[in-house]
Amino acid sequence: MFDQWSLTDVLAGVAGIFVVAYMGFELSRRQHRLRALFNVLDGADATLTRELSELVDSGALRPYSATAAS
Repeated sequence: MFDQWSLTDVLAGVAGIFVVAYMGFELSRRQHRLRALFNVLDGADATLTRELSELVDSGALRPYSATAAS
């Protein structure tokens, strides 16, 4: 089976493997960059945000409204 492959076939296969590997690496890198950009709440901020949301849901606090503040 391998005797039917030419050098061009082997090089094309290796190049294809490198292209797929690079695409996977690039997708992973971009995904990590987007997560770092959009995940701005760390543990303490996330806890505070959750507790404030619970206070608004329970009615202890009113949500901010620009029209009501005027």
